[in-house]
Amino acid sequence: MVKSPCRSTMSPGHDAIFAEKSSTKVVPLANGISARGRLRLAAVTVTVLLGSVISTPAGALDDGGLLTFRALTGSTAAGPYRVGKFRVKGEKGSGFNSGTVYFPVPSAEERFGAVIISPGFLEKEEAMSSYGPLIATHGFVVMTFETQSVLDGPDLRAGQMLAALDYLTLRSAARREIDTSRLAVMGFSMGGGAALRAAERRPSLRASIAIAPWHPQRTWESNRSATLIVSGEKDLVAPADTMAGVFYDSMVGVRDRAHLEVRGAAHGDLRSPAPQVTRYTIAWLKRFVEGDRSVEDFLCASPETPTGPVLRYQVTCPFA
Repeated sequence: MVKSPCRSTMSPGHDAIFAEKSSTKVVPLANGISARGRLRLAAVTVTVLLGSVISTPAGALDDGGLLTFRALTGSTAAGPYRVGKFRVKGEKGSGFNSGTVYFPVPSAEERFGAVIISPGFLEKEEAMSSYGPLIATHGFVVMTFETQSVLDGPDLRAGQMLAALDYLTLRSAARREIDTSRLAVMGFSMGGGAALRAAERRPSLRASIAIAPWHPQRTWESNRSATLIVSGEKDLVAPADTMAGVFYDSMVGVRDRAHLEVRGAAHGDLRSPAPQVTRYTIAWLKRFVEGDRSVEDFLCASPETPTGPVLRYQVTCPFA
């Protein structure tokens, strides 16, 4: 069943959704990772951000250790894991430029799903760097990467995205922490278009998240990965009515998909983690990469109010 689009008038306080930023702190590697992990990462030069241990938000975990609906609708979207990071330089012939890997510090012999994130046209890796540590706090190994050229179009970015994913899972210092059956791609603008193309090229991906996606191709019938598309009401670069909405409607082969349109949001507003976008992004990864069904009530619920931050939400529920 697909929920009908919900549209309403502009709320005077619509900008508030972008005023609240989720914050995460990255712990020094030496203080957080186990001896096992230190041995695995000994071969790389590790860069860390100053910070402290991330505490679990109130209500974030139920007795079974699953993320709950209450946590996703709270004031913060940060998860329970501490996070370390290290830089990587694309090897000759690796297919991508460079990147940063953010990884959750395991408390036991844990293996995590992995996510690759691409920036948009004319943008550096840093444009999407805020998503890396935030998503990692929820138990994912995340790599934000630098494209070979800021001028690269979405299809070139898709190839680099998959190359970075192969590097992360097969050759990086974090490879032993990753469950290679649980992988996803994500991107903004042309990076969002790249995420759709990467999922088309590699149908084994568990999930694809396209934020304000730009791509000249309008139909994506052959895609199979669970897909979340996020768009902005005021986006003049990648308008929902000619791109995101059309992409969503064309995905007849995708059993599980959603389209979230954020009220009052221009193209650039969706670049950084706004709480509303973050909650749906993390919930999507938890459900379709990790297999956590506790977030289904959140993902399948109607928008909060007719004047809230969600202008339109379409979703195929119940999920497979």
